[in-house]
Parts: sequence; C-alpha cells; structure tokens
Amino acid sequence: MLLTIEDRVILLSVKVQPTSYDLAELENHINLINDWELLTENLIQSGIGPLFYKKIGLLSNKILIPEPIKLKLKKMYYKTLYMNIKFYDAYGKILSKFEEHNIQHIPLKGIYLAEWLYKDIGLRLLSDIDLLVKVSDGQKCIQLLMELGYKYEHQPVVSALVDMDCQAHYNQMFLDDILIEVHTRLQNTFESYQQNIEEIWQSVSNNQADNVKYLNLDDLLIHLCLHLDKHFLAERFQFKCFSDIVNILCFYSNQINWVDFENKCQKNKYADTVFKYLLISDFYFTVPLPKTLIDKYSFLITEEDKMRFINCLRGLENISLQEVFEDQSAVGVHILNLRQSKRISDFLKYFLEVFFPPKAFMIEKYGLVGSPVTRDVEILHKQSEVGSPVSWDVEILHKQSVVGSGQNDKLQMLAKLTSRFGGSANYKLVFWWLWYPYRWWVGVKGLISLLRSRY
Repeated sequence: MLLTIEDRVILLSVKVQPTSYDLAELENHINLINDWELLTENLIQSGIGPLFYKKIGLLSNKILIPEPIKLKLKKMYYKTLYMNIKFYDAYGKILSKFEEHNIQHIPLKGIYLAEWLYKDIGLRLLSDIDLLVKVSDGQKCIQLLMELGYKYEHQPVVSALVDMDCQAHYNQMFLDDILIEVHTRLQNTFESYQQNIEEIWQSVSNNQADNVKYLNLDDLLIHLCLHLDKHFLAERFQFKCFSDIVNILCFYSNQINWVDFENKCQKNKYADTVFKYLLISDFYFTVPLPKTLIDKYSFLITEEDKMRFINCLRGLENISLQEVFEDQSAVGVHILNLRQSKRISDFLKYFLEVFFPPKAFMIEKYGLVGSPVTRDVEILHKQSEVGSPVSWDVEILHKQSVVGSGQNDKLQMLAKLTSRFGGSANYKLVFWWLWYPYRWWVGVKGLISLLRSRY
C-alpha cells in the first residue's frame, strides 16, 4: 500500500525536534497538497495536529497553508493544552494524596511523556492517567481515589482467567472528564511476555519527590512497545503510541546500550515483539537505530503490519473500533486474549467461557435485574397472565408504546423465546441463558466490522 502525500506530511510532523532534512521534505510535500481539509482531518484524527501546528512557523512556504486550516489546527492545539492542564491538575491532587500516605508510584505513558518527552503538554493528547503502584498498595490507592471523589466502575469479568488477580490494572475510575487506571503490573499475567515487576521497581529513577519514581529508559521503551503490541494486534491502537516511541529514539537513542537492551529483551522472551515496533518506527520515520539491529530484525515486519499501520495513519482503524463499540462487541479483546493464552487448556477454557459465560456474569453484564428490556418483556408476560391479548410483533409493540426505543433486537429475540415458557415475574433470572443468542449476534456483528475494516 503506497503512501499518499497526506500520509507523508503526517509522518514528517511526528518528531518534536525535526531535522533540517525533515523540514525540507515537509515543505516539498506541502507544495503538493490539494485537499487541506482531508489532511487536517487526518492530522487531528491521528493526534498529530498539535505537532504539525507547532512546525508551521518553521516552514518557509507556510503561506501556502490556508488561514482557516491554521485556525483549526491552532484551536486543536489549545484544546489539547486545556484538556491536559485539567489532567495535570487532577494528577497534582492525586500526587498530594499519595504523598500524605507515603505511597510510591510510577506515572506511565502520557501523563509522564507529555511533559518529559514532548516538552509542551499541548503536543501530546492525554486520554487518561496511568499510575503503577506496588501490589500491596493497590487497594489503598483505590480507597484514596474514592476519597477524592473518583468512582470505581465495576465491570463483570467473563472468565476467571482475566480476573483482577491476573489483570495489569484495576477497572477504570473517573471523576468528571478525568479517567485514571491504577496498575499493579505492566502486563496481564496471561500475556505471552512479562516485564519483571520486581526488577522494574529496583531500577526506577527518583524525582525530587521521594515517592514519585520513573521507569528507566530501557524499561520505558520496552513498555511502550509491548503496550503498543497488545493494541496493535487487537486493532485498538492510537497513532500517538508510535509518536512516543519515535521521539524517545530521536532524543535518547544514543543513551541506550543496545547490546544490553537486546540481551534484556531476549532474556525475557519479548525481543521479537519489541524490535518489531522499533523497526516499524525506523521504516516509516527514519529513527537512529543501530544498523546491525535493523538488518537482524527487519524480517519481523510483514505486509499485514504495513497495511495495519497505514490504516491507522488514515484513521481507518479508529472507524472500525467505533463500529465495534457501537455493537457493544469486545471481539478484538477476546481475540487478543486468545492469542496470548500460554496453554491450550487456558485457550479452551477462555473460548468456552466467552461463548457460554456463567449465570452471574450474564445477569450482571446484561442488567437482567431491572433493565428496560426485561421490564418491557415482563410487562407483556404479566398481560398474558391476566388474559390480555399480547402480540410479539415488535412493530405492534412499539405502537402500543410498551417497548422502549433502541430495544428492538433484544426484545424481538427474548419475547419470542420466553413466551414459550409462560413467563413469570422472575423469568429473567430463571431463563438468563436466553441472552446467549443476543450475545452471539452482537459478537457476529463485531467480527464482521473487524473483518470489513481489514479486508
């Protein structure tokens, strides 16, 4: 798949400190842009809009950029800055709370990189705050965040293989527009690769604040690559993940002992995964990597990887993800978990539990107690019990104003199935398994959306 002029402009905009060659190439490509609206949409969609905006003043031919486009990119930069200020204000309060209770933590990804790496928090959009704490402090941190007003969103777990004992982080917490994830490890225990969490804590660097720690450079780069891999495979990744890796390499590649780095990756059995994303970064962005490593690991990049990268660059993967979310489907996540299963027994157990989850999960997941759908069907069953004529045709039910909007699929299926059993007030719990067909239908639609985005 060939890169377009618009694609190349986005790629050339990623580096925080572009070389003179990068700027010259950027100017050459700007001369060829015909559709500025399309380029701007892709810049914003990929999260690179603020980085491009900051380079406009460095371009000798900036007059070619339409003023409305400059204004739109300027607004995007200041919108990002405004949102990130809110995140850093929230993080400051969390930091103070943790300090009061002597809790050590490591800020991960955006909340650390926006300031340390990008040097301007308006250049790197944050979507949440990720903090790594020690396992022994996990529950305490959740309690402290609740004291600050954060709410803990409980989510039912489909399989015991992905419960909190093996998850990398607790369920997301939120307060207004601020989302936070508290991690106790960097990878889920069922993933095929692991960063040794004990070694991570032993090798962290300190800030002036004694309880704030930072990943060392090797662990940081490895973590970003492994995190990207998880979302890259599930087609749920954001382009800023590559931006983080590219800029770390541009700023700090000469500070990495690449022999030790490679040995560490090989020792922990994630060398192919890490170097795959380092090589993709070099292939598309030209970053300072040792040629010996480029030659050694170049075979890792497949045509499928290139297609997936370009689709993300153009925003196509984000469309796919949106469609999956609209269908309430977690197909991508389940495929990823199955791929990362270490043992055949785990694979089979997870596979069965995804298709036939236990009763407790089904009741909680689909809100079978007090949900609008079950109330609607229960009303119809009660009408049937007292001898009132009931039609199970969804269009007629809408005319009778019995069914809430947006419930067609569920009601049509559930009403027809449950009518065979002479429903009772507790039918929704007795016949909880009748939600399986709806679950499978949602999964099929999610799988179709995923396949359609790739092929």
